[in-house]
Amino acid sequence: MYQSADIATRIKCLAKRKKIPLKELFGEAGLTVNTLANMKISMPKADNLAIIADLLDCSVDYLLGRSPTPERDGGSFSPALQQLLDAADGLTNEEIVKSVEYMSFLRACRK
Repeated sequence: MYQSADIATRIKCLAKRKKIPLKELFGEAGLTVNTLANMKISMPKADNLAIIADLLDCSVDYLLGRSPTPERDGGSFSPALQQLLDAADGLTNEEIVKSVEYMSFLRACRK
């Protein structure tokens, strides 16, 4: 489930990274800065979230925590990395740890 406090944190962090003052961001969205404080206790409206995502040039999925990166394309991975992710799908935590250890071993063996 989506946590409104997490959404507020992502908005705040992304605005800071992009050097966009919160007052300016929310002003352009037609909202008040109190909107961010309210997000910590209640879910923002979908249209407000879409406007904020547009102003931050990110996806709504990122603000909701459904995408690992802010890029609108979902932060797609290279084909090789996607192949690794697909192969790891369904592994236990122990198997993932062993896989990471093996990849570290492979890197260490490079000439």
